[in-house]
Amino acid sequence: MSSTARPFSVNEWHIVPDTLRMFSGGKEVRVEPRVMQVLVYLAQRPGAVVSRQELEDHVWAGMVVGYDAVTNTIIKLRRAFGDTSKPPRFIETIPKTGYRLIANVEVEPQQSDLHDPIAEQPSARKPVIRLRTWLAVASVVIVLALWALWWESGSINSLPLPEEPSIAVMPFINTGNDPRQSYFVDGITEDLITDLSKVSGLFVIARNSSFRYKGKAVDLQTVADELGVQFVLQGSIRRDADQLRINVQLMDSISGRNLWAERYDTGLDELFAVQDELTRHIVSALAVRLSQSELQALQQPDRLDPASYDEFLKGWERYWRFSRDDFAAAEGHFRKALDIDADNSRAHAGLALIYWQAWLQKWHENLGNPHAGWTRARRELKLAMSDPTPLAHSTQSSMLLINRRYEEAIAEAETAISLNKNDPGGYLALANAFSFFGQPGRAIEEAKRGMRLDPNFVAPYLSVVGRAQFDMGLYSDAVDALQRAVAVNPRERDARTVLLAAYGYLGQSAKAEATLAALNAEHEAQALRPFTLDWLTNRWPYRRKVDRDHLLKGLEEAGVPSW
Repeated sequence: MSSTARPFSVNEWHIVPDTLRMFSGGKEVRVEPRVMQVLVYLAQRPGAVVSRQELEDHVWAGMVVGYDAVTNTIIKLRRAFGDTSKPPRFIETIPKTGYRLIANVEVEPQQSDLHDPIAEQPSARKPVIRLRTWLAVASVVIVLALWALWWESGSINSLPLPEEPSIAVMPFINTGNDPRQSYFVDGITEDLITDLSKVSGLFVIARNSSFRYKGKAVDLQTVADELGVQFVLQGSIRRDADQLRINVQLMDSISGRNLWAERYDTGLDELFAVQDELTRHIVSALAVRLSQSELQALQQPDRLDPASYDEFLKGWERYWRFSRDDFAAAEGHFRKALDIDADNSRAHAGLALIYWQAWLQKWHENLGNPHAGWTRARRELKLAMSDPTPLAHSTQSSMLLINRRYEEAIAEAETAISLNKNDPGGYLALANAFSFFGQPGRAIEEAKRGMRLDPNFVAPYLSVVGRAQFDMGLYSDAVDALQRAVAVNPRERDARTVLLAAYGYLGQSAKAEATLAALNAEHEAQALRPFTLDWLTNRWPYRRKVDRDHLLKGLEEAGVPSW
């Protein structure tokens, strides 16, 4: 075919690219700009195998996209056609290779092509047709690119739907008279997210991204589009002493109707049973089949003491505020939870996490004991492993990585993912491990997976992506990712560090100077000494000395002093 810029046909479907519409037998379907771009690209190569990387390079050129961007776009395209992957009539998946448009493709001729006297002259035909083809292709590419930019930067900022049923749980509303119960309501919401995340047949948005909407009046359809999910769960909790009233409702963002709603009046001692029942009802409403192990997990009663659980939730709420004072308060609540119930492994995991994060932030150094956080984290983590969670394995992975035990760090992160494929922390830990192990491509791939599950909390994932790109010598790409990370979270010190080194190699001295000043300002705010090269000479666990020296040289070029 000479061009797919004009309207064309794919089997029985009539495609009009510049209007994003498809027609068949009186049926009209409007698709997203990226979906149409993929279709146009495949239709230009009918019968040819097109790799995932080729589609990313041409349709998402210059963008950091989630790992499933291509897959999800193909899924949407198949849905538009009414096609299936087994057996396909339109698009064939070539395992570990790419995709192939197997349908019949025909381009509609323009009227001028049928009656152009010059076109009838053999010697002149090819140049004229090529020029028209080039102009037509260019016009459609421009139109689709503008559509895509508007789609991604405007009010409609949608992500493609996953193949499995997808859901976001909105922060439940505290309808009681005591605002101090906010920690409890948030904790129940997060536990419900965790319970749903363990169901292998679901795609569940992470806690951080859902909680970005807390306290905001939002349209649920907009939330579904922004998070790239079909279903949204919302609810409220009223707590009076040990009595609870819980209201929940499940909405389908595509049809706009409520699938299920329920109210529970229960005591605090029955809370775990209600949580399990909630999970079962939601899974049933979404027509997801549970595995035998998942059924057994829901049927197994939680033996955690309710008072210990309450103290854990108080500590967990303080952890998310992420400051020294809040970590100290969280430590007190976790300790109290363990005084009530010594078998509360979640409290041990919480203690391990705050000690580990304090060590990473170097918050113990100005107290004269730089290793206190590490020692305490290791002790609590060992206790948490009596009933390990993905969080415990992710933390273990990070600690092993610092010790340069790379294969073990990778294995722990993979274990975290195997326990809960919807937990983005496992993908972040795995991305970090691959990055320092010297496999930046794998690091980017895993970071993108985590970012898709946590689209409103992208800073740590972009920080890993940017560092991996820097290690590959892609300084401009690294700058783009790292600037986005810092824009989302100005306190992302690791991102600023690599950004500073990238500016050093690019010779952008003014930007390097401003970045170093911002980094030192953050150090001062955290009561830490100014940033110097010796700060991370042996701190960042690069397996290859050449990678570490590459970073240090960039920082030196950016004007960072040695001591």
